[in-house]
Amino acid sequence: TPKSEPIVTTPLKQDGEVIGSKSGKKYYFPWCGTVKRIKPENQVPFASIADAKAAGFTPGGNCKGLW
Repeated sequence: TPKSEPIVTTPLKQDGEVIGSKSGKKYYFPWCGTVKRIKPENQVPFASIADAKAAGFTPGGNCKGLW
């Protein structure tokens, strides 16, 4: 039987790049499903959660790890 590759998990970052929308005030991790629904031209990238909060954005309720 072939050897299976080890499962590598990446720890959930508490800070890092997040994406907001020009038409809203919520931010999301780049891998959250909601980001796929925000047109690229309407995405507002932030270097950190702190930057998003400073701009008046709050965490998206459906993005696991933000709350």
